[in-house]
Amino acid sequence: MKSLRHIWPFALALLLAVPASSPAAPAEALPAALAARPGVIHESRALRPGVTYHSAYFPDLFGDGPVATYWLVIDWDETDGKVSLNIARRPERRTRPTELMKDTGAFATVNGTYHSTTDPSTPYYQLKVNGALIPSLHAGGDGTLAFNRGEMPYIGRFSTNLLVQYENVISGDGVPGLGKPLPDYGDKTPAAVKRRAASRSPRTFAGNDLEHRCTILGIADGRTSRSMGLNYVETRYLLETWGCDPGALVSLDGGGSTVMALLEEGRAVIKNIPSDGNPLASIERRVAEAIQLIPIGDPPQPGDPSCGRSPSDPPQPGDPSCGRSPSDPPQPGDPSCGRSPSDPPQPGDPSCGRSPSDCASPRKEN
Repeated sequence: MKSLRHIWPFALALLLAVPASSPAAPAEALPAALAARPGVIHESRALRPGVTYHSAYFPDLFGDGPVATYWLVIDWDETDGKVSLNIARRPERRTRPTELMKDTGAFATVNGTYHSTTDPSTPYYQLKVNGALIPSLHAGGDGTLAFNRGEMPYIGRFSTNLLVQYENVISGDGVPGLGKPLPDYGDKTPAAVKRRAASRSPRTFAGNDLEHRCTILGIADGRTSRSMGLNYVETRYLLETWGCDPGALVSLDGGGSTVMALLEEGRAVIKNIPSDGNPLASIERRVAEAIQLIPIGDPPQPGDPSCGRSPSDPPQPGDPSCGRSPSDPPQPGDPSCGRSPSDPPQPGDPSCGRSPSDCASPRKEN
């Protein structure tokens, strides 16, 4: 097993270098300061108009060990109103984020925020989901992400006004740090290295760019030989390198909860290696909620999670599968018609063969 741990970073680098579904993107897909780091191996690809996914593995990002990072970048001007953030949860129990994706039809997800260790239904900080305020242990944290459906989120310090302005509010920690271009880790003494290692963990974080046009959702693996994790100063450095506003950052739950998953060929695929697993297994922790990217604006099909009807329900006028528009007259048997197929046709019914000006009741056949 010891030899496996030694070769794992090189196996990961090879895996990232040859993505299964798309060719590696050019270096400029990453911010220049990250693309220039020695030995960086990365993949970048579009998920939908305005949404891109990036993975970047740095063999020695800060001079004392490897870091594996994963990013979702949402350019709200390019989404054409067809993408929204979403908070998904099953209040009765903790659930794997990939299972929550099935509930909502999400195409990407990261984990949510902190919760009570004794009661998984109780968030540690303020939480509001689709207009419903969830009782919490404490008020909002130093960092908050708040949004309405289909809109760019607010990211910054918590205030009670956010609970009035936004339908969805999820709080975490702020991202403190010095805000300088690169952490100065010239001190290589054993005590300094041990102190930095103790402060590093898997992280989940988010920020808005300085132009307030893009939102960045990111995670970093940690607590393994293949990725040492990040402390807050390093998290802030990475977010600012992506162009984030220093005042628009939030750190969410981390550790074994940190996860990112994408919908690929109809199934949810975990992109990172959560620290609750082992070096060769992506085992996601059950969490109270997840932050998702969901498609909006397209007409729902029967059977879609957002449709509210099953494929066995009769089609409604206006359904893409129905073949009739909402302006067409109802047919006997339509849910909106009020009559069953066995009822006699009424004047004006397409199947009646007579106009409303004919007699008010069907004629008896001779």
